[in-house]
Amino acid sequence: MALAVIFLLGGAADLGAELPLDKIKDPQLRARLRTAGLQIFFGQSTVAMTNAHAIGWEVFHDGKKGRERELAYSVALQGLAEASLELNREALWHWSMAQILLPELQGEVLQAYSGIAELFDSSPYRSRATALDWIEQESRLLTPGGEFAAPVVIAKGQIPTPQRKPSALNGQRLTVSFLVDPEGRPYSPVIERGGKNSLVVFTALHSVMGWRFEPPRQGDQTGWALSSTIISFERGK
Repeated sequence: MALAVIFLLGGAADLGAELPLDKIKDPQLRARLRTAGLQIFFGQSTVAMTNAHAIGWEVFHDGKKGRERELAYSVALQGLAEASLELNREALWHWSMAQILLPELQGEVLQAYSGIAELFDSSPYRSRATALDWIEQESRLLTPGGEFAAPVVIAKGQIPTPQRKPSALNGQRLTVSFLVDPEGRPYSPVIERGGKNSLVVFTALHSVMGWRFEPPRQGDQTGWALSSTIISFERGK
C-alpha cells in the first residue's frame, strides 16, 4: 500500500509540472483540475469527464470575465477523458473549443498526455483544414448548386447564460461555422466573428455541439457540408 501511495504522489508531481495550472489563481479550482487530470492519467476517465464538465459550468455560471484559462482547461480535460472512452466526436469538438479559448494550450496538453491525446494529433477531424482535406479526398463534400439541400437544424436546446450574473452576455454576438456530417452531427467549429468573450464562446459552442440537423443532400446523396449560425444575446434578456 505504501508503494502504491508513493507512486501516485510521484505521478501527481510529474503531471503537475507539465500542466501549467499554477497560472490558475484559485487554489481550490486548481486542485480540482489537477485531480481531474490525474483521474484521466490513472484510468478513471468517466469520473474525470463528469468532474471536468462540472468545473467548466461552475466557472461559467460565476459570470466573471477573464476566466478563459479555467474554461479551456476544463474543456480540454473533458475532451481527453472522452477520447480515452472513445467518444471521438465529442472529444474532438471539446479539443477545438479548448484551443479557441486558449490557443497556447495545444502544445501543453499534447505533451502532458501524449498517449491519450493521440486522437488530437492524428484524426482527420482534428482541425477544420485537415477535415476538409479528408472529406474532399473522399469526394463527400457537398456544395451549393444543382439539387443541393443545405443542412437544417431539427433539434437544439436553449443556450445557458451565467446563473449568478444573467446579464453578463447582454449584447454579445457570435458567428460560428462548422461541418455537418451525413448523419446530421456538427464537427470542427470555427469562430468566424466575435469570440472575444470566453463566456460566450463556452456556452455557444457547448450548445451547438448538441444540435442535430437534417443531413445535407445533393439530389439523393447525403454527404458533408459547411454550415454556420449567428448566436446573439439580446439586452434585457
